Amino acid sequence: MKVLIFILLMLIIPALSFGRLTEVWSYDRMSERASLIVIAKPLSTVEISNDDKLPGGLDYNVVGLLTTFQVKTVLKGDKTLKEFTMHYYRLKTPQESKTDRPNFVSFDLKHPQTYLFFLGNDTNNNYSPVTGQVDPAQLSVIELNGFAL
Repeated sequence: MKVLIFILLMLIIPALSFGRLTEVWSYDRMSERASLIVIAKPLSTVEISNDDKLPGGLDYNVVGLLTTFQVKTVLKGDKTLKEFTMHYYRLKTPQESKTDRPNFVSFDLKHPQTYLFFLGNDTNNNYSPVTGQVDPAQLSVIELNGFAL
């Protein structure tokens, strides 16, 4: 009887769970792949496209964004860099409710926080999250909580 209950649970639980597989990156792997690792604060954001599909085949309507950041320190890359621009996405309809939605980044320009970035080269002299556009807030863009200036 216990075996039957176990088998039924193994068949039912996956049918009730939602989500998608995500790749886990180590700091070492992100460091190796990144062309730029910086600590920076956001300065300004502009929309560059209004009707994109998310790269990687996920079915989400997204808006392309470019945010310019003030560099606080460079850990890898051009040590003279004072600003850089990152290309990323947000949902076109933020209320879009899917259980496996991407973990996008967003930046509060009125109360800017400091972030650690692992970035790769993108087109047009911009950078993008080294782990890809789908879940940058989980991996390559990390909010820092501290008092260092």
